[in-house]
Amino acid sequence: MATESREMGDQLEQFKGRLAVMKLIRLALVAGVVIFGLVVLVIIHGKMSFASTPLNPMIIAVGVLAVGNLLVASALHRIFFRISGLPADSGAAVQKYQVLFLMRAALIEGAALFSAVVTLITCNVLPLCLLAICAGALAFYRPFQQEFVDLMRRAADGGGSARIVER
Repeated sequence: MATESREMGDQLEQFKGRLAVMKLIRLALVAGVVIFGLVVLVIIHGKMSFASTPLNPMIIAVGVLAVGNLLVASALHRIFFRISGLPADSGAAVQKYQVLFLMRAALIEGAALFSAVVTLITCNVLPLCLLAICAGALAFYRPFQQEFVDLMRRAADGGGSARIVER
C-alpha cells in the first residue's frame, strides 16, 4: 500500500515536471503568435482596410480554417482517446497527454498563423480578428493537472465511465 502511494507520488511529481515544460511550450506558442500578429499589424497599419469583403476567397478560406480548427481542437480529447484508446500505464498516459496537448496547440497555431498571412495579403481587418481569437484560444487551452489526473483514473479503472474534465 505504501509502495503504491509512493509510486503514484513519484509519477505525479514526474508529471508536474512535464506539465511545467508543456506550460512553457504553450507560453512560447502564444508569444510567437502574438508577436507575429503585432509584426503584421505594424507592417500593414497604413494600408489596413476595414471594408467588409466577405466574397474574397482568401478571407473565406481563413474563416473556414480558423473555425474548423477551433472546433476540432475543442473536441480533440474525445476524438483522440476514442481512436487511440486509453493508456495502459502512467508512462503511456503522460505521453498521450503530451501528444494531445501538442496536437491541440498545433491546430490552433496553424489557424492563427494562416490568419496572419492572409492579413498580410489582403490588408483586411477580419483575418486579424480571427488571429486574435485563435491566440485567445491558444492561451485558453492550457495543460492542467486535473485533466491528466482524470485520465489516469480512467486508465486505472480500465476505461470506466469517468470523463475527461472539460473547461
